[in-house]
Amino acid sequence: MLHKTNKCTRVVSMVIKEDWAVVCQDVKNQCTSIAKGVTLELDKRFPAHELMNATGIVYPQYWVQLEVALMFPMHLQIFKSHYCCWRLIELDAKSNVGLLGHVLFEQQFSFFMTTMQSNNEVAMKPPNDYNPTIRMWKKFVFSVILKDRISENFKLVELAIVVVLGSVENELTFSSITFMKSKLRS
Repeated sequence: MLHKTNKCTRVVSMVIKEDWAVVCQDVKNQCTSIAKGVTLELDKRFPAHELMNATGIVYPQYWVQLEVALMFPMHLQIFKSHYCCWRLIELDAKSNVGLLGHVLFEQQFSFFMTTMQSNNEVAMKPPNDYNPTIRMWKKFVFSVILKDRISENFKLVELAIVVVLGSVENELTFSSITFMKSKLRS
C-alpha cells in the first residue's frame, strides 16, 4: 500500500500481531538508548557540584531521605571546607576572615540537625500556602532562641540561597532543558 504526502511517498505495510511486539520492543530499546545518551551528555556537560549538592541541608525535603545520617556529615564537611576556612578579604584594611565561624559551626551542627528533623514534616504539610522551605525558615526567623542556637546555620542558609540563585550551572541546565523541549517537540 502506498501512502502519499506532499514531500515523499512512503510504503506502508500491515503489521501482523506477532511483529507488533517486536516493533514495540525495538522502539522501546531505541527510546531507552536515546534517553541514556541524553542523560550522559547532560552529566558530562553539567557535572554536579559538591557545594550545590550540600545546600540541600537547608531544605525540609532533605531531612526525609533515608541516607540523611550518612550524607549530612559529608555535606557539613563540604561547607566547612568552603566557608569556615580563612580567606583574605579586603575590608577597610586587609584581614583574614572565614564566612562561618568554625568553632560555632561545630558546636551548633547537632542542634541544627535536631531542629531540621523535628520541623521538616510540619513544614511540608498542607495548607501549601508557602513553599515548605519558606514556611520552615519564616518560623525559625521569629525564634530568638533558634537565632542564637544556630546562628552560623542562619548564615549558611543565606549563603545557600545566594549560591543557588547565582549559579551559572542552573542557568545552563534550564537553557539545555528549554533547548531539549523545543527540539524534541518538533
